[in-house]
Amino acid sequence: MIFDSLIVQPFYFIRKDNFDRDMKIACTLIQKYINKNHKIITFDFNGKKTAIQLSDIIYLESFLHEITIHAPFNDYKYSSTFNKMMSLINSTNIIRIQKSYAVNLFWVKEIYKEELLLRNGVTLKIGKKYQQDVLASYKEYLLK
Repeated sequence: MIFDSLIVQPFYFIRKDNFDRDMKIACTLIQKYINKNHKIITFDFNGKKTAIQLSDIIYLESFLHEITIHAPFNDYKYSSTFNKMMSLINSTNIIRIQKSYAVNLFWVKEIYKEELLLRNGVTLKIGKKYQQDVLASYKEYLLK
């Protein structure tokens, strides 16, 4: 039955004879998965604290000290430097593609040498300095 269960991609197998040990390992693996894939960031937007899941961020745009977070149903403007915002996000899935833009690799539909197309139809230029890193990060993301 183990091979049949692999279809649903289990985190771990919990055995009756090692229940306590296996349960701890399974819970640790699940917690790591949640922290990595369902991380939430909070920021001030229109005078109130706003929370957004990293997976909902399509791309980030910076102009002066204002960051625009583009999400599926709303755009959020946030006062910060781009470097501080990238540190707050701290995710390998959201990568910088030029000095003032970062994208969530989940939302990338197609990637070319100098630009990429997002699933929502937006096309963004890739800076020359970032081209190799963008391609490498995207390949690694696809292999996960």
